[in-house]
Amino acid sequence: MKANLRNSVALVALALSGPAAADIIYSNLQDVAIPTGNWTGVTVTVNGGNINPFFGGVGVANDALFQPARNGTDPLATLLKLPVGTTIDVSNSTLKFATGAGGSEDHLGTTFSPGTQGYLGFNSNGKYGWMRVVFTYDTAGAVIKDWAYDNSVSGGSIIVGRVQENVVDPTHNLVTLSPQGSETFTLGSVLANASGKTNSVLKTEAGTTILTATNTYGGNTLVSQGTLALSGSGAIASSPVIAVQSGATLDVGGVTGGWTVGSSNAQTLTGAGGVTGATTIGSFGTHNAGDATVNSGVGTQNFSGALNYAAGSIFEWDLNANSTSTGFDRVGAGDQITVDPDSTVFKIVLGTNVDMSDAFWSTPYISQTWAMASIFGTSFSGAFQFVQTSYNVSQYGRFTISGTDLVFTAVPEPTNALVGLLLGAALMRRRR
Repeated sequence: MKANLRNSVALVALALSGPAAADIIYSNLQDVAIPTGNWTGVTVTVNGGNINPFFGGVGVANDALFQPARNGTDPLATLLKLPVGTTIDVSNSTLKFATGAGGSEDHLGTTFSPGTQGYLGFNSNGKYGWMRVVFTYDTAGAVIKDWAYDNSVSGGSIIVGRVQENVVDPTHNLVTLSPQGSETFTLGSVLANASGKTNSVLKTEAGTTILTATNTYGGNTLVSQGTLALSGSGAIASSPVIAVQSGATLDVGGVTGGWTVGSSNAQTLTGAGGVTGATTIGSFGTHNAGDATVNSGVGTQNFSGALNYAAGSIFEWDLNANSTSTGFDRVGAGDQITVDPDSTVFKIVLGTNVDMSDAFWSTPYISQTWAMASIFGTSFSGAFQFVQTSYNVSQYGRFTISGTDLVFTAVPEPTNALVGLLLGAALMRRRR
């Protein structure tokens, strides 16, 4: 029987290719049924390597380019079931990978539970990955659900189960991105609607997921924990609602679709990019238009629709130059930008290039003015009620809102001691 495992016939092939190196390539939900009652099985191709489970997954065959993690290096050794959170890389000495064609007929009941999903680790053509499967004792319900692998040039590293798609109802699926703690992974493949279904995306847990593809799923996006970041050409193309819950961050490179940020607790929307759709920065929501990937933090964010700052919201403005014309965040909108006049905060974040000892700031009784129209564009209306700064500048002057202008007025020249204090400490950039 073991000889037959090496020679099982492949009838169905599902190939998946990926973009640049160092990305996690995800298959999206496949739910490939594993046939029962015969030796035919079903072949799935991952990065050029093939695995073929048959008899409901009781037996498994693989070619030389797809090596499942085993309890030994023999090509017929038992396949291991890995828990979610397992790191698969060259340093994990508990995972054994054979060479050449192989298989297994004794993993079910030893490491996998019949009818319950589990995870295979694998090395496919030099790429480490995981595959989510349900094996049975030659009964219905055996499937290969999905898989992911690290596309690094040599080996790379991947953590089991940090991205997966599941069925919610007959017309909706949910993709969950769940890096823990300090974990970060870059997803290079496109998140799209499933056939006949609308996909939504949930970012949970405290880690960071970076999206680099132009994603096309049509459901909502919820960032409930940690950070969901867009990098390079990364975009969320058609999500109708993007919500960021308390303590979470959406770092934006390019988004189309309306945003709702903030509702009852501190929340942050940050990053430079383009947005289509009416956007509200809700109560206790923070909006920073600067590019978080740039040391200066200064950036430009454009909205083609309306932009509204609700009562209690915060606009965080990066200023990183001794100038009223350059070196600061700008926000544009194709429609009206409105500000609640009672409690919206204009918070100034001073960068390392701001030098309060410069004559720009220190000339007594001289004012510097930034027109709101230069920050927000000509569609700006309303006024901010309060002004805050990232550190105390009261010994040098004060920022105020005067009509639709932001004004800094210097006080009499500070003492040398205060200047020394400023130069020694206060020029450190403090973000949020």
